[in-house]
Amino acid sequence: MTQTATLVRVNGRLMAQTIRSEACAQCRACAHGQTERQLIELPEGFEGAEGETVELTIPEGSVGRASLLGYGVPFIAFCLGLALGGWISSLAAWPQDLCCAAGALGLCAASLPLVRRAGRALKKCGQLKVCVRRQGE
Repeated sequence: MTQTATLVRVNGRLMAQTIRSEACAQCRACAHGQTERQLIELPEGFEGAEGETVELTIPEGSVGRASLLGYGVPFIAFCLGLALGGWISSLAAWPQDLCCAAGALGLCAASLPLVRRAGRALKKCGQLKVCVRRQGE
């Protein structure tokens, strides 16, 4: 996946700014609360000038890994919490609906810091990275 971006300075930091393309805008999956312009962090050590045009490339597999991490892990935690809540309600004679909801939401919420930590670890080891190159290189 390749996208053209312009380098801009935000709060003293150089970032890549993209404008959502027509093809991207048609799916509307991220349209809620999003703007047409997206800011993307540049890799450490990248040198460039404000206003310069660059190409951002996301290697194959990175989007799948990020989706699995961001959506799959919380979903699995939600399902496990649902089952755990049902099991606890049968042992404690508490209302099943309340226990299932509490278990599902609780484990889903507890998975979010894990997802964030795993995302940082994958980014650090190069599994989730954005490659930046100047246009024409």
